Amino acid sequence: MTRVYKEGDRVSEGDLSNTAANRSSDMPNPNTSSHPSALPKPGLLRNNEEEKQPAAPAASLRPKPDANTDPKALHQTARSNEQLSTNPQTLCPKARLRIHLEDITHPAVTTFTANIPLATILRTAITHVQAHLFTPPLNNTSQARPNPHPKRHWTPQEVRSITLCLRDVDGVAYTTGTDLDEAHKEIHLSLNYVHDVIKKFTSSTNSSATPTKPPTTATTATALFSPIPSPPTSSATAAPTPKFDARAFTHEIFGVITHEMVHCFQHNGRSTCPGGLIEGIADYVRMKSGLSAPHWKKFPADKHTRGEKWDEGYQKTAWFLEWVEQEIGGRGCIGELNEMMRDHEWDDGKLWEKTMNGVTVDECWTAYKGAWEGMKNEHAA
Repeated sequence: MTRVYKEGDRVSEGDLSNTAANRSSDMPNPNTSSHPSALPKPGLLRNNEEEKQPAAPAASLRPKPDANTDPKALHQTARSNEQLSTNPQTLCPKARLRIHLEDITHPAVTTFTANIPLATILRTAITHVQAHLFTPPLNNTSQARPNPHPKRHWTPQEVRSITLCLRDVDGVAYTTGTDLDEAHKEIHLSLNYVHDVIKKFTSSTNSSATPTKPPTTATTATALFSPIPSPPTSSATAAPTPKFDARAFTHEIFGVITHEMVHCFQHNGRSTCPGGLIEGIADYVRMKSGLSAPHWKKFPADKHTRGEKWDEGYQKTAWFLEWVEQEIGGRGCIGELNEMMRDHEWDDGKLWEKTMNGVTVDECWTAYKGAWEGMKNEHAA
């Protein structure tokens, strides 16, 4: 018997598993690009021996090209040798996953449910958060900063349930705990925003505007007796046919949900760390998952595209965090920073300094801005 859902019903992941069985749950896999970067000055490393030899410290900041630094090779090796401490599917294995449609008559609902795999979208987003924020590397390949806190796993917030609420509200999306318990999370996604995304990725096309050839004498008997050839017919005046880019739509929605899913599990330094860092980490995970928004433009590398301060938030802080991971902290340092914020306050950036081996966040930002010139030159080439 087919179950009919009424407006206001809460739909669980289990209820949707049968209806979504024939839907493809493959994630979009757009080509992601990594920006070139310059190395910070040797003075950033507080090591007297390295400062005596200025050439060596800068080179040592970047991990050596090794099989362990290849994400694909590392992932395969980790799975075969159980190097990853936890299965990405078990970040919150007992949490109830739900979807709540507040208004099933909204014009965005039909397209959303037809293109988004409702039974797996939340679990897929959880997988991204687990992989890029709560799975520490087995070892840190950065010679500049060996991993000072080797752990089998990093601990997320306790989450008992996650409900995706599709609502007719302003804005894009936000995440909150329920009045009942902070461990019950709700991701509120604006149906008005979804409708705008649908219109953004729907273009009007008219592929039949090319004039057709007139009938030839060999094929049409009427033309044999006609002194004037028939004029070419054209469908240029035909109504344009809208074309919907379902792949781009799915990519955007998965990116937004992944961003909000980070907020369900991340730590905030006991509510003392900058809000821009919180949003930057969320977009960092979205970016590392290959779900960057199409309007994120990294070039030209200047204060307008990259930001005027490190905690400006969202993609601008995410690019900064990516650079810090590559050039200063080493692989896994952002997850380690999040782990440190579980039990410690921000303390005017001292928590960052402790995580990054004595390099302050302002020193990192200064070096990051200094690398923009090299980024622009290589991007132009």
